Amino acid sequence: MVIPSAETEVIQFAHDLIRIDTTNTGDPATTVGEKKLALYVTDRWKEVGIKPTLIESAPGRVSVIVRIPGTNPDDPAALWHAHSDVVPAANSSDWEYGPFAGEIRDGHLWGRGALDMKNMIAMQLAVSREWVRKGTNPPYDVVIAIFADEEAGSLGARYLVENHPELFEGCNIAIGEVGGFSIALPNGQRVYPVMAGEKGMGWAQIRTEGNSGHSAMATESSAILKLASTVGQVGEHTFPISLTGTMRTFLSTVAEALKLPFNEEQEEQILDIVHQLGAPGKFLVNSLRNTARPTVFQAGVKSNVVPAEARGVVDCRILPGQDITEFKQLIEDLAGDEVEIEWPFFGPGWENDSSSELREAIESSIHAEDPDALVVPYLMPASTDGYTLRRLGIDCFGFCPMRLAEDFNYMALFHGENERVPLEALKFGVRAFNRLFESYQPARTPARHGNVVAPGQGQIYMPGTLRGPFPKFHHVPGAHTPHKSSSGRTRRVC
Repeated sequence: MVIPSAETEVIQFAHDLIRIDTTNTGDPATTVGEKKLALYVTDRWKEVGIKPTLIESAPGRVSVIVRIPGTNPDDPAALWHAHSDVVPAANSSDWEYGPFAGEIRDGHLWGRGALDMKNMIAMQLAVSREWVRKGTNPPYDVVIAIFADEEAGSLGARYLVENHPELFEGCNIAIGEVGGFSIALPNGQRVYPVMAGEKGMGWAQIRTEGNSGHSAMATESSAILKLASTVGQVGEHTFPISLTGTMRTFLSTVAEALKLPFNEEQEEQILDIVHQLGAPGKFLVNSLRNTARPTVFQAGVKSNVVPAEARGVVDCRILPGQDITEFKQLIEDLAGDEVEIEWPFFGPGWENDSSSELREAIESSIHAEDPDALVVPYLMPASTDGYTLRRLGIDCFGFCPMRLAEDFNYMALFHGENERVPLEALKFGVRAFNRLFESYQPARTPARHGNVVAPGQGQIYMPGTLRGPFPKFHHVPGAHTPHKSSSGRTRRVC
């Protein structure tokens, strides 16, 4: 019997995974497929003698964990994680091929999750199976996790961190999304960004009141107009550029490669560097400043009735190191005097200290395939399961290596229509991950191999007994108390 190579298996696995519909609608009653996918990967691992652990955080929301043992148990472990759910495939009739058909055409595998992130799961399966078959496990333990529900709350990762932290025993670094995809520069070089931090996030829930009545009659006070004015003032505000450590490194590296001037006090120079990145620049420009963008507007139930109440939500993203209290106050000031604001959640941004051992391993894994490439850290303007995993003291990075064609619009296809991944990019990822785990030499001074601290609690926990208390990431009814802000207007705040 001929045993297929990891580069062959990764394509088959990605095809099979895409055909399992794991759409996360945000509603547990209509979210599907995560358990089916968990059973699929479990069967693939069992075929080579790997025994996974399956944990259900809620009915049907199944996460899968395996630990590939290393030859030296004293070395710190590495966590390699992905998520099984995908965002809905809106306008599926407009897709060239069905979003869950897993069609292979023109050298690409088409379907929802091809880039986010069934490509990574397929790499995890193919690489780990090859390790076991050939007896080439890395010298340190590698914990592979496939979490449920990343797209609507990180339920799977959060449940495991809070209830089963012993599964991550010894892990001091984690590799997940979003990074490692190539970006073509005008000079012909490629940049492979590695996610080394994330912006913090929170939601401003805004409520306004007015007079209700028949729409044919004038009203003295309109809740809808108040809300429209408020979200307009907030949403149109432009925050100043403020460079974090990762983005300063990213921009200076690109500027040097393109022989462009870079002065972090000159906004025009900064934006010009980002512009050179093409389509990915439209994504990364959001890593330069805080943002507040209206996302929800709710009011009224009937076309001829003026509602007495209107509600909206503003999605807020804040740079690491910036003061959340000051940010909230600015949003309140922009919102004006006649609104009520509630903050059900606001978590800070974060950036890792540089891990020289991991950085060197990532660079060597890329340079073996693309010798002139630039491998640089960047700040993710959104959030991933990394936010939750950091509560265990794990440094998290985003790296799913794929060499892409210059005209391949990664960011447009990520969560977009006609999502697809080049077959050669899947093979590239397998080779790069094999080299990364082979060359990575964890530091022998693993501070996080023993005690870890739950952020914001100021209390020490031992791995294997870590149960909380943890910051909760959901609204707790009754947890908010009305108060008067400094301007005298009524607020509801956490």
